[in-house]
Amino acid sequence: MTECSPITTQITQEVAPARPKGKGLVLGFFTLLQDGPVGWIAGYLLTNAQGRPLEFRLTSPVQPTKVQQILYGPTLDAYLVGELMGKNLIEKASYSADIVVTDLGLGLEVRRQVEVPVLQLGASGKLIDLPFQATCSIHLDYPQDELPIFQLLEGAGMRLDLTEPFSRIREAITETRRMGLSNRSVA
Repeated sequence: MTECSPITTQITQEVAPARPKGKGLVLGFFTLLQDGPVGWIAGYLLTNAQGRPLEFRLTSPVQPTKVQQILYGPTLDAYLVGELMGKNLIEKASYSADIVVTDLGLGLEVRRQVEVPVLQLGASGKLIDLPFQATCSIHLDYPQDELPIFQLLEGAGMRLDLTEPFSRIREAITETRRMGLSNRSVA
């Protein structure tokens, strides 16, 4: 009888400059790419309020086996995104984000695993109104996140395009994979 190994992922730290002086807003941007035969790769970019990178992390590719797909059933995607990749990236980061922003509906699953508010660019959860951003939502089980998100972003004079960092993450993941660095740490 063959034993099914748990799905695992490895975190790679790519960029970790010194934290800026003073207490400023730290934003975490979480997304992932799904590449058929390679699997899922998640990226997490921490920036200051001006959009400058503080730290970048990514996972090694995660590809569940057929047995794992069967055993996890409909809970597989939420487990992969929320618990396995998202939680690990956020908890292993050198800095704590004040808000985690995701561009994926499944990205809201991270909120079940971390103590930081999670904002989704899109309409998968409870819709909230931010005057400087189009459609946004939060996890349905965490309606209390709306006020802190609004206060933090408004208090920081937030005018950053919250969609732009996701293209940087995807490009960085692609470049890292091209360079063959996805399984080792680079400082």
